[in-house]
Amino acid sequence: MPLDPRQTSLLTDACGQSLGQVSIERIEGNRLFGRFTAGADFGGVRCLFEKLEEAVNDQVFGDADRLAEQIDRLDLRLAGTGPAEQLALRDVQIMDGSAFCCKVPGLALAQIPRAVAWAHRMNCRKFA
Repeated sequence: MPLDPRQTSLLTDACGQSLGQVSIERIEGNRLFGRFTAGADFGGVRCLFEKLEEAVNDQVFGDADRLAEQIDRLDLRLAGTGPAEQLALRDVQIMDGSAFCCKVPGLALAQIPRAVAWAHRMNCRKFA
């Protein structure tokens, strides 16, 4: 599932619950940054993200690592429109209630179709 800035995707967990929406603002390497809007199912995990933010702010890194592992075990994903359009996420953080960032393993591979399409468009314009 290729990603674009200004794209909105669903944040889901291993059980398929829709935790909310992520509006992508920028992509840097394998990291994704954006804005999170909580959905109805987010209430069950909200406390994990709030505790992680508190541990990071208080520089209690042992607690932060433990909480980050618990969040990773939720098996969070960005979901597109089809069932095959899902990207696994790691190191997911939601800070200040809406600031979202995460790592997307294999993001470069997911971006290849978009890069190929862009290169093709540029070649077509060059020879038109």
